[in-house]
Amino acid sequence: MVCCKLLHHLPSPEEQDQALREAIRVLRPGGRLVGSDSVASFALRLAHLGDTLVPVEASCLPERLTAAGGVDVDLEERSSFFVFRCRRP
Repeated sequence: MVCCKLLHHLPSPEEQDQALREAIRVLRPGGRLVGSDSVASFALRLAHLGDTLVPVEASCLPERLTAAGGVDVDLEERSSFFVFRCRRP
């Protein structure tokens, strides 16, 4: 399953976690979740004026994915975005 630049559009960290739990739940055993999201920046905030923007702290994401039921969690941080991966046990 792929999740690209979605999480920051959800209205709260709790709803982000709920979406991660559901994504992992619907994977078949051994299935993988791969996603990306944007790093908080002035340009990102400007692009979301009048829109929902709840930036995801990349450094906290591995713990959040594990809490959501993911294993073999991996995170790659780039300058303006990050990529995350995990699988369902």
